Amino acid sequence: MTEVVIGHDGKSPVPLIWDTISEEDRGKYLEALRDGAGLDVAAREIGYTGRRMRFFANRDQKWKALVAEAFAEGQEYRRDKL
Repeated sequence: MTEVVIGHDGKSPVPLIWDTISEEDRGKYLEALRDGAGLDVAAREIGYTGRRMRFFANRDQKWKALVAEAFAEGQEYRRDKL
């Protein structure tokens, strides 16, 4: 059974990235991070803000782990490129 995360009002479910942003855009975001883009720049590439993407990461540990991994790869890529 999937646990439903409840919003601050105690009633409404919190939107999760899996329900809100298409798989294609999630892939583009992670790819931008792997290419060395910062969190805000990667978010703008798919039409969102960095704040919105952090909102999703704070509510979903699976997504947060994917973002952290992609970001770390991107930072390593940037260091190697320089």
